[in-house]
Order: sequence, then C-alpha cells, then structure tokens
Amino acid sequence: MKIVTQLKQNHKKVIEILLISLIIFGIASVSSLPISSMFENDKYNIRLTYKDSVPDSPQLFYDTGNSFVAQQCVNATVVGERQADFLLNDAIRKNTVSYRIDPISSSENIDLALQSLSIVIDGKEIKTYQGQDFIDIIDSTNGITGIKVQNGYIMLSDITVDPYIVFSKDFTTSIPEESVQYRHAVLLRCILFSIICAVLFVVCLFFLRKPLIRFGDYFEKKLKKIPFLNKSFMLREKLSIPRKLLYFLSVLLFATGVILYSVGQYFLKNFNGLSVEEIIFHLKVPKTGTGNDMIIQYFVSEWKLLVISSCILAGIIIVLRLHKSIRNRHFTNSMAIVLSLAVLIVSIVDVSRDLGLPKYIANLSASSTFIEENYVSPTDITITFPETKRNLIFIYLESMESTFISKEEGGCMPVDLIPELTQLAKDNINFSESDLVGGATSTTGSGWTIAGIVATTTGLPLLIPIDGNSYGEYSSFLPGATSLGEILQDNGYNQEIMVGSDLSFGGRRNYFTQHGDYTVYDLFTARKRPDLPDNYSVWWGYEDTKLYSYAKEEITKLSQNTKPFNFTMLTVDSHHIGGYLCDLCKNEHESQYENVLSCASRQVASFVKWIQSQDFYANTTIVITGDHPTMDNDYITSHYDNSKPRKVYNCFINSAISTTNNKNREFDSFDLFPTILAAMNCELSGDRLGLGTNLFSSSDTLAEIYGYDMINEELSKTSRFYNEKMLSY
Repeated sequence: MKIVTQLKQNHKKVIEILLISLIIFGIASVSSLPISSMFENDKYNIRLTYKDSVPDSPQLFYDTGNSFVAQQCVNATVVGERQADFLLNDAIRKNTVSYRIDPISSSENIDLALQSLSIVIDGKEIKTYQGQDFIDIIDSTNGITGIKVQNGYIMLSDITVDPYIVFSKDFTTSIPEESVQYRHAVLLRCILFSIICAVLFVVCLFFLRKPLIRFGDYFEKKLKKIPFLNKSFMLREKLSIPRKLLYFLSVLLFATGVILYSVGQYFLKNFNGLSVEEIIFHLKVPKTGTGNDMIIQYFVSEWKLLVISSCILAGIIIVLRLHKSIRNRHFTNSMAIVLSLAVLIVSIVDVSRDLGLPKYIANLSASSTFIEENYVSPTDITITFPETKRNLIFIYLESMESTFISKEEGGCMPVDLIPELTQLAKDNINFSESDLVGGATSTTGSGWTIAGIVATTTGLPLLIPIDGNSYGEYSSFLPGATSLGEILQDNGYNQEIMVGSDLSFGGRRNYFTQHGDYTVYDLFTARKRPDLPDNYSVWWGYEDTKLYSYAKEEITKLSQNTKPFNFTMLTVDSHHIGGYLCDLCKNEHESQYENVLSCASRQVASFVKWIQSQDFYANTTIVITGDHPTMDNDYITSHYDNSKPRKVYNCFINSAISTTNNKNREFDSFDLFPTILAAMNCELSGDRLGLGTNLFSSSDTLAEIYGYDMINEELSKTSRFYNEKMLSY
C-alpha cells in the first residue's frame, strides 16, 4: 500500500519512468535484431546424417530451372563423423526449384543407412525428416533399387551406377518457410528480451533513484573543481557540467551514427560485391582521382535520411533548451546519450553484418598455406619468347561481365546487351565455363579495379593486412611480386598504360610504374593536349570516345619503334553507378546502364576493327577482359536473375596459338596471367604461373582442383608467405 500511495503522489515521476522505459524497450529491440541476425547468411545448410561414418564425397546439386548441371553443385563439409553439411548461399536458396543429393560417389552394389535430413540455421536443426517423413519428401531416385525404413533408419539398397535422390518441391519450398518461422521465433525472443530490459530498468529506476541522484551530484561537484571544464561549458542557464558534457557527447554520437549508417547504406546499395578487403585497401592508398559525381550521388541518395535525422536532433536540442523541468531531470538527460549510443551501435552492427565483417575478423586469426603451396614464381620457371616477339594490346573493360550477354549465347539477359563483344568472343578465343560464351570467376582479393589488374598480371590476389605495412606511407606496391609488365620489360618491350582518369586512384600509378616502368597516359597527360582544356573533367576524367581516339595515336607511335610493345588501357564509361552516357550512346534499352554497356560494346568492336586494319596487326595479340564484375547494385538487383554465376568477360584475338580446351572450364582471373603469355607464343616450363594455369593447356586449374569455395575461404585467411614475400610485411 505504501508503494501505491507513493505512486499516486508522484504521478509525474511515474509517467516519466514509463516513457523512459518505453525508450529503453525500443533501444533494446532495435539493437537486438541486427545482432541476432548478424551471422544469418553464413550458417544456413542442409544436413544429411548417416547411421555410420560419412562416405566419400557426398554432393548436393541444385536446379535453378535448367536441370541439374555439374556447375551447380555443393560439396559436403563433414561435421563429426556422421554428418554431411551442404552450405547454401542466398542465391541458391532463393532460386532453386529442386534439390538432389548424391549420398555416395561410388557405384558399388551395397546398402547404405541414413538417419535423417535436416534444415540447419545458425547450427541448429530447425526441421528434421526421419523415417517415413524422409521417404515422403523423395521425388525420384537413380541407381538405388529400394528404399525402406528399418529400425528407424532409411535403408538404401542395391546402390549401383550414379546413385542419387531427388527431393520433392514440397521439401524445396519448406526451406524458406522454415527460415521465416525460425526468424519469427528469433524476433519473439528479441521482444521478450526487450521487455525484460524495460522491466528491469523500471525496477532499478524506482528503487535506486535517490542513490543515483546522490552519485550524480557528487560527480558534478568534482567536475566543477576543474577550471577549464567549469568555464568552457557554462551556458546562460547554469546547467551542470556533466549534463553539458552529456549533451555534447550525445550530439557527436548521434551524428556519427547517422553518417556511418547513411554512408554504409549508400555503398551497400550502390556497390555490388563490396568487400572488407576492398575497403581496407582504399583506406590505405591515396584517394585522389575519385569520380567527382560520387559525393553528389551520396547526398542525392541519402538526403532524406540526413534531413530527417537533422530535424530530430534539432528538435531534441530545442526541447531540452526550452524546458528546465525536462533539462534538469537526471535520468531524462542521461537518456540523450543512451539514445545516441544506441544509434551508433545499431549503425555499426548493421553495416558490419552486411559487409561480412564478423567473418572477416574471424579469418584474421586463421592462417593458411594455400598461396605458399600453390604459387609458382616467374623467377622459378623458364619463359621463352619467340624469335619475333609479338605485340600486346591489353584492353580492360570497366565492369564488363559475360552476364550481360543473352541467355541463348551464355549470359543471363533476355536480350544481348553487348552483341559486338559476344560476336568477338564467338569469332575468336573465349574461355568459358560452358559450351557458350562465358568468363572468369572473380575470387577474394580480385573484385575491384586494381585488384583485378593485379590478379590478371601477377596471378595473385590483392590482400592488405588490416594493421598495415608500407601502404600507410605508400612507398611500394607488392614489392615481392613479379608481374607481366616486368617480364615484358626484361624482354625489351616498350610499355604504356592509358586510362581516362587519374591513374593515382587506387594505387594504379605505383603498380604500373614499379612493375614494368610503363609510360603513363592519364587525365593529366591528356590535359596537356592542345585540343583538351586544362581543366577538362567529365565522369572520372575524360570519356571513352576520347580514350579510343588517343589510344590510336599512341599505338601508332609505339608501332613505329623497332621494339615490341605492350599497350594496356582501361575504359571508364561503364563504371558504376549508372555509367556515363556519352554522345554515341543510343536510347535502345530501358535503363541508362544498359545503354552505356551497349555503347561500350560498339566502341571496343570499332577499335578492334581499326587495329585489324593496321600493318602491325599481323604480329599483335589483343586481349580483352573485364577488370571485375560490375558493382552497380541497383542494376544487378533488378536485372540479374541468378540463373547462372556471374563471370568476367574475356576474349583473345589473333592469338599465336589455338586450343580446344577453352570451353567447360572452371577458372578465375589468376589463370589469365600465364594464358596471356601463351597467347603471345611464349613457352612456359610448365603450365603454371602465379596461382594461375595456362588455359590453352589441358592442365587443371586450381578452381578445377579445389573449387571456388575453398579458394575463397583460404584466400580470406592470413597468409604469412604472402605478407612476408609479396608485401615485405
């Protein structure tokens, strides 16, 4: 009764406590949700449990609409001795129409006992099929004569050639349904957690109010004895110093949280495939040369969030300034910093989760010898050039994927956005993952421009330790690597690199000048021309129409020298976001980016025709490749249907040698390094160079030996060999 009487006498305090409790509940709810789902995308799998130990090489195939094919396969990770886990990513889960499991790779006439099939999220079996339930989800089998339940196990009898089980559509649809139910359960737990936090806060606030106030007063008196703080934070009203500090810190935390969240969302929305490795690299190299439009695009994209957040912050400050009854409440004022801190925490957690930062940090503590065991240094093999050395024209097409080709020709689009490039690939040599036009897989450490260039010219990923090395002072670039440029330089080649931007961006200038002593032709070189103003700047510098025009002049000069030449160039118009719409672009597709891609295809085809009409062409090899998959997230999200993995375009024109091994290959950007030399009629003592394999040969690539998942996993770990030998770290 005494407590009730106190509540009636202090109803204003009760209302205040309830409001603050509601705020605490909201903070706990918002904070717990991203934390609970932080590892959601990394730990989702189908688990097959055997009665005895897992047999050799069980596999899961998934059909996305084109039946079961070898490229759409997941190898099992063995957990314990009896569990085979098949890890599924988002694309597989969203687009699969049917699953098939090959429980054993042998074709012996044996019997096999299975215990269960489970859907696993975050390591928990949320749905398990056993006994008759297991049999009910089987649609068909091959190489298995009989299936029955015996002693609680599923017995597969008379297993013969190519044994597998195809599961029903009901099982396939149950996977996302079970996922939704599981997430709802997680949400419920988060809400319950938030309620408990709010209740505990009310209890603490009610019973510990006076001791906390006394502590606040004691802390305030101590701070007032510091002259600097006492003078610096006095307002017109004699607001206590702790509160002034809290207000200042609250504003700072709130603004930091909003900016971090908005910047993170901008990059995640607009930069498809953005990785922690790329962010760390760009934090350690000069930022000069960045496209001018990117800052403008950020404000255009996020202005609503910034304006709303600013209004909320301004409103809170005004209320606190005008109402002494609110401003002088110890707990009300303390809530300002609690709210701001919550905004910052939620921003950090949300952005970190989307970037995969937890997994990246976990990998920092794991070491790998993969690079050391598989790297072949150019200094350890013999590279023999032909008596008459061939010229090389190496064209990097910004963000160019074979994905942009029509499905009929090997891509993922309903219509061919780059028909000229498609025809070049068909008429010349294109290395592909299928019988149609295809390309290379971009692995860890090769997914942005300079990383893609490094991968194709050294056979190495670009991996910079988070704690840095000389990259902080930027004195060297992969000092231990030997590149294509250095090999050609040692063999008497004149070399030039041409880009339509500032070559310093992303460390490109240092790479090309330190690895091959290239002559540089970039934005600042072009501005010295009489036909280009000193302050000329569009997009990232100057557009591709000018780039191709200047390239013709430079190649002509190089061809008049007695030395062989290597002319390398990088286009820029198809850079995200949306690309640059030049005067040559047509309005033939529904989006600007598609029109830019089609224009890029026409321009490079026209450039190739010009090269083919020149006298030097007979002894010149042309290599065309994308630098990395596009990062235009808006376009990929709305137009890419996940019907096949995204690949980076490649085409070898006027190669000195031919091959029948260019189709149905699994390969990545590293393999282009030795392949380019082979196309120039160079003989390698062995088919390996860097982490790459000469694709003209029949030797297996690392992707064909280990698979992409293992390569990415190993490259994500710390390599002492790479840090010491390549980075001199």
